[in-house]
Amino acid sequence: MVSKFRKSGSIPARRGGNSPSLYAPRAITLPAGDNVVTDRNLLESEEFGDLTFGPNGWGLERLSPVERAGIAINVGVDQFGGDRNPALIEDLVDSGIVRESRIDESVRRLLREKFPLGLFENRRVSVDQARNLCGSPVYVEKGKAAQRASLVLLSDDLALITHNARLFVEGIEEVDGFETMADPAAADAILVRLDAPF
Repeated sequence: MVSKFRKSGSIPARRGGNSPSLYAPRAITLPAGDNVVTDRNLLESEEFGDLTFGPNGWGLERLSPVERAGIAINVGVDQFGGDRNPALIEDLVDSGIVRESRIDESVRRLLREKFPLGLFENRRVSVDQARNLCGSPVYVEKGKAAQRASLVLLSDDLALITHNARLFVEGIEEVDGFETMADPAAADAILVRLDAPF
């Protein structure tokens, strides 16, 4: 899965989606400052506790990690999310499947985003400033607001959940303004928060 596509030539403009369109010839053109990043673990798998995540080479599962990397780079991918094996890229350059100049293009695009942030001139964090910012009430509230805005209503066949609804909650600490029920059958709505499996 490629997280960001730009329309150019034979590759359709799209964001997200499991697409084997990586088979198309190099056709992604990007404005300055943009880059293409893959979904996590496109090339190889990774262990998270008891779970194995990836490889997520949707549409390219039958290919080896190095073959998937070669196709992805040659159609415009700049960065592989979650993959940490530079030997794959070195093999592609050494074999001539990917030109070193193509890798340089990706490096330039990625560095264009990092330089304006001052990550090279000021690469050390001020511990005192971090203590003041991290966990400060204003940023905690901004984080909570972002989480609230990201909630997805999976099903509401009757009507939108009203402010006086009785809720059964699991995995949620605060439900200000709502009456909570111990029995799901007695609730008007059920809210469940699930943690990621890794």
